Amino acid sequence: MEPDPQFIEVMEEVIRNNKIRAVFESGTYLGTGSTETLAKLFVDNNRKPEKFITVETNVSYFKKAKKNLAKYNFIKPVFGLSVDYLEAVKFLVNDQVFKELDKYEEIYIDHLVNPQHFYLQEIMIGAVQVGLEKKSLKKKNNRFFGSGKEEIIEFKNNVLSDFCCDVNHELSLVVLDSAAGIGFYEFSQVNQLMHNMEYYLVLDDIEHLKHFRSREYIETHPEEYRMISLNKEAGWLIAKSQPKKNVN
Repeated sequence: MEPDPQFIEVMEEVIRNNKIRAVFESGTYLGTGSTETLAKLFVDNNRKPEKFITVETNVSYFKKAKKNLAKYNFIKPVFGLSVDYLEAVKFLVNDQVFKELDKYEEIYIDHLVNPQHFYLQEIMIGAVQVGLEKKSLKKKNNRFFGSGKEEIIEFKNNVLSDFCCDVNHELSLVVLDSAAGIGFYEFSQVNQLMHNMEYYLVLDDIEHLKHFRSREYIETHPEEYRMISLNKEAGWLIAKSQPKKNVN
């Protein structure tokens, strides 16, 4: 997500006027996009959250992001996948949208020759990379005994579920910008896991395969989400959940 003046203006108002205690972001990339934009807004408005987790599934990007975000001590970069790996694969394999791509000419889709295969590789890369890295470090450390072992980075699965369990109904911010093929599944998991919780939601790539269905769901379910701001040209939206109040 590239910094956008309208996005920054709206999010600054949200952050300034609310006490957001926890932030979850998927798709850190290098940490210099939406992650740093939000971090600066929290710092500038003296509203640093108690928890800020950002998840990246590519180990190379994760390492660079960790260095880029080191100056923000309240941010915890995590190498892993926001949702359950096996369920994400199952969703991708069975997603009927790939059989009906002709219906969505206005939607952006990567690698039109075989997008489903490409998106499967995208979410599998983390697990593959960590396995190769462990083998590489084992050889290196065996070769140079006692010369200072490098840290082996563990791949964390289903990070969103752990985050939701720890929120305890505090006001949260959820930013979804991860692997394109599982964007709608990721959104559906937020909708399920954070049911009846109060949170702000940011979606990136709302005119892309990633989140066009998520956008449509929000637009057609005003009883669940209140649309705060939307920019189709820039490809983002900001909404707020509408938790149902208990009636005694």
